[in-house]
Amino acid sequence: MITDLSLQIGGSEWVVIILLAVFLLFGAKRLPQVSRSLGRVLGEYQRARNTVQEEITKVQRTVNTPPFKLDETKSTQPTNAGGTTSTEVKAETTTSDGITGPVVSEREKLEIVARALEIEPRGKSTAELKQLISSKINL
Repeated sequence: MITDLSLQIGGSEWVVIILLAVFLLFGAKRLPQVSRSLGRVLGEYQRARNTVQEEITKVQRTVNTPPFKLDETKSTQPTNAGGTTSTEVKAETTTSDGITGPVVSEREKLEIVARALEIEPRGKSTAELKQLISSKINL
């Protein structure tokens, strides 16, 4: 014979049982103090949670901003049969001291390293930049 010894207590009955247990443990005199303490703890938790959320949004804003600005410059050479010039987009980093975000291309990375080594990257090909950087580092 299998007997079911469960108490058949639902969710709302547990709330009443917990409230009665708290009342019996702390008594009528200490219950307001416990309530205030619990309120303070919950308030501190809310403040800490809001602070963390603000920090996360600050980091997300800085990550979403591009580390370079795009300048449109006109090309001086015609690109099609009509002789019209095309628009060329050139990326320039906005920082002079270091990298503030991910680099877009290998060329941009080479230009940043070249500037750090006091090499002027304008007018030089990628192969020339690589050779100048490696010769400067080997010194």
